[in-house]
Amino acid sequence: ENGVVWMLDRSDGTGQPGKIVGWDTENDELFQVIYLPQPIIPESPFLNDLAVDLDHNAIYITDTASGEDSALIVVDITTGFARRVLEGDVSTRPEDIPLIVDERVINVDGQPAKIGVNPITIDPNNEWVYYAPMSGTSLYRVATEDLLDLSLSPAELSSRVERYGDKPICDGITV
Repeated sequence: ENGVVWMLDRSDGTGQPGKIVGWDTENDELFQVIYLPQPIIPESPFLNDLAVDLDHNAIYITDTASGEDSALIVVDITTGFARRVLEGDVSTRPEDIPLIVDERVINVDGQPAKIGVNPITIDPNNEWVYYAPMSGTSLYRVATEDLLDLSLSPAELSSRVERYGDKPICDGITV
């Protein structure tokens, strides 16, 4: 919308921070780099997808992590301040179902893969963030005003998450 393309450079998990890189396509130059160090990302992060909310100058990121510690990361574009939210919440953790692609169960280290929060998008009015575990059949949503509210406790934020509907196992979504 403003000519900046935001890219997510995930950490390799060796103590290196992840980062969000903004590239100004109109001037063909670096716009901004926002680093995501520990404890914003855990020891085994898997920063995956992002949704950009220019109405609130925020970016919402999914961190699949190791599954049980999957979370959303909320980043203030103006200040670079980032928070890890909904970590381990039922809405971010994988469901206990096999990940099947082309009628084949996908395994990781000899065990069926169970992948936490992965797809994420924001509605056209920047009022709701929609997200889901990749290994899951439920799509969730939370109001952007709640994600941005620093006064909400983890339990209060979790109570404002809505199960929105059913979804197939998928890696990406859009509204």
